Amino acid sequence: PQALISGTVSDSLTTQGIVAQLLFYADGDPTGGPTHTTTSLSNGSYSVSAVVGTYRIVVLPPAPYVDTVAVQGIPLPVTGTTVNFPLRQAQVLLVDDDGGVSSQTPYQNSLRRLNYRRRTFSIPESGGTPAGVLASFTQKPIVVWATGNDTTNALTVAERSVLVSHLAGGGKALLTGHNIAQFSPVGDTLLETYLGIQFNGNAASPFLR
Repeated sequence: PQALISGTVSDSLTTQGIVAQLLFYADGDPTGGPTHTTTSLSNGSYSVSAVVGTYRIVVLPPAPYVDTVAVQGIPLPVTGTTVNFPLRQAQVLLVDDDGGVSSQTPYQNSLRRLNYRRRTFSIPESGGTPAGVLASFTQKPIVVWATGNDTTNALTVAERSVLVSHLAGGGKALLTGHNIAQFSPVGDTLLETYLGIQFNGNAASPFLR
């Protein structure tokens, strides 16, 4: 027997519909993959006809919302069921700028344990900067920019410009990586103006200037 799973994906504050991808996983399905996939309409509504049973639904919304929302143990009786997804914008934008390694994982785990709503932007996958994603937020998120083990070109001029615009508008940022100050251009606005940092050289012993 088949029944209908339907509902809406919307902004919890404005109630505006969100176009998002939805994946449906049936309990006990030996394939382990989604049995159904769909995309919500511009008004946020969706519906899927599925075999009666119990499901886990995973929602993949666009920025500025969190990366994924998952709800499991949803019973689907013959009469059908309604599952709505009111979403909130992310509090933190985690920028993965480590050249394809996984240095962002500790930050993802920490933000999850602290119950921060997180959106991840991968520079290696996108090939661009997160300027457009930042512009989609109605309230500026905290930016955690992780450059990983890149020791000679951690931040490009375009990436520095994105951070400067974010900080100039009152945003907050955590910048982490290797040799970011050492390989910054002379007179770099990001470091000297907004972070108060100037690189004076390497030292063999610890010191604080």
